[in-house]
Amino acid sequence: MDKKVEINIKDCSERFVAVLDEEILNNLNDLNFIMFKDISYEYPESEYIILNTKAIAWMVVYEND
Repeated sequence: MDKKVEINIKDCSERFVAVLDEEILNNLNDLNFIMFKDISYEYPESEYIILNTKAIAWMVVYEND
């Protein structure tokens, strides 16, 4: 099941809002990179973001509406 998340980046104010599969969230510690589309409208809708998981300061997982 997909979950909406807010990803905050270490040492800067940058943040992303994305929808990630629950399996990715459960295995985040085993992954080096994740790929997603930002849905906060701060980045082009068609652009995929590849993020090193070590750059994540913290993440908020929102309950499904």
